[in-house]
Amino acid sequence: SAYVQKGQVSQNTTWHGEIITEHFENAIDAVEWNGEVVCADRNDDGEVIGALSGCSPLNLWGKNLASQEAIDYVSAKAQRTATVDQMSVGATVTGDLFELPAGMVAAAFSAEYREEKSKTTPDSAMQQGLIFGNQSDALSGEFDVTEASVELSIPLLTDSVIADDIFLELAYRHMDYSSTGTDSAWKVGLNYVFNDELTVRANVSKSVRAPNISELFAPKGQTFNSFNDPCGQGAIDNANPEKKANIEANCRAAGIPVGWEPSEDWRRTNHSGFVLGNVDLENESADDITIGFVYNPKFIEGFGLTVDYWSFDLEKEITYPAAVDIVNFCYESESLDNLYCGLLERTPGTNEIDNYFQKPINSATSKISGYDIEMNYSIETDFGTFAPRLIATYLDNREKNDTGFAEDHKVHTGEQDRPRWKARFITNYSYEDLSLALTVAYRHATVDDNEWNIEDNDYNEIPSYTTVDLTGRYNITDELEVRAGVLNLFDREPPRNPFAYDEGQYYDMLGQRI
Repeated sequence: SAYVQKGQVSQNTTWHGEIITEHFENAIDAVEWNGEVVCADRNDDGEVIGALSGCSPLNLWGKNLASQEAIDYVSAKAQRTATVDQMSVGATVTGDLFELPAGMVAAAFSAEYREEKSKTTPDSAMQQGLIFGNQSDALSGEFDVTEASVELSIPLLTDSVIADDIFLELAYRHMDYSSTGTDSAWKVGLNYVFNDELTVRANVSKSVRAPNISELFAPKGQTFNSFNDPCGQGAIDNANPEKKANIEANCRAAGIPVGWEPSEDWRRTNHSGFVLGNVDLENESADDITIGFVYNPKFIEGFGLTVDYWSFDLEKEITYPAAVDIVNFCYESESLDNLYCGLLERTPGTNEIDNYFQKPINSATSKISGYDIEMNYSIETDFGTFAPRLIATYLDNREKNDTGFAEDHKVHTGEQDRPRWKARFITNYSYEDLSLALTVAYRHATVDDNEWNIEDNDYNEIPSYTTVDLTGRYNITDELEVRAGVLNLFDREPPRNPFAYDEGQYYDMLGQRI
């Protein structure tokens, strides 16, 4: 089989009621000239020499005092157009290669070429920084990737006293990205079918995710942040003792002398920088392991149990460091040769930080592992069919490091975002034209922060949370079905904890509803 496809998404965005900064500043510089209030036209010394042509003075000192002419003069629309294009072509060949004693070796060979383009064009006022107060540049980026893969299903054993079937599954994919170079992904899997009741399966693989166009080519957008300079002598003197030696050595290596301090003007201002993409990003990668079994015992008709263990170890994960982190991590590292120092610029002579670039970088690692459990049972009786089903996940471990520094390694297992247990129990009942479903959703008790101590607050413990929904439907005729339901049947409120009570992502904010 083969295919060719092309698609495009186009988007036009308009913001109404924006302010042109320069016009606003002109309009509020109102003076009296020849008996009339006008916008001031000033010379290089700041002296008023007449009325500024085309400008209407803006009266801000009360409700409805601004004239329509002044409002029209300072107001503007901001517009932006964006397009995303994708073209891909590929082919796959599948079939049997040859026969082994246990059966045929099945194979699939595929090749694909994909090209992606993205373009975003703000209007000239946005690009010049005349609207919003921040500059917004145009985006134009593209990359292409050529991929080739092979998959094999190899029967190792069949109709044996130790197994009905044993299959080995192999897969390999080679990728060549114009943006990040070559990479590869692979999988080794084993399916062990003991009999009609029990199957065991295991997979070990490597996964790859390439950065997208926005992460690579996002245009410069101006931003402002407040932070201190870690190379100021006062900051060095009061630095964390564990990091002080690195900070001082790196500041001296950067040419900043002993006793240097940034100016008072620098300290008092929010510092200008840029948010943008990073063409030097590398691919994210993960080592994956899944092991599990499927059990359908004959002595319990209609019962099934599936249990899977999974583990994902991610490296070079893409993160977006904050401005203050870029500054601090640059000098807290063991040397200036790190991911952060290249994102800073200092003014020669004054040594003050005059620019920084908030780019995505490959700084994070994370590990996550746990178990997925699913049980289902179907019971047929003279008064209807019951079909209970349980789906649960147990989180064994969740740890993450966003910066690469050992002290920033965090274990998040059991925190509110990552509870140990999450489960959903669903019981379906059907009898002739009636169907009912009872759903119980459960979140295990958690904490807000594993690194909490009593000096932080008194609210770290978050109790478990369970809601019940009851829904049903009835077929009155073949053409007419009625449905009804009660969500959050027992009107369960979110946990009374300031870190949990308004978390609509995890808890029901609405209460019982019909």
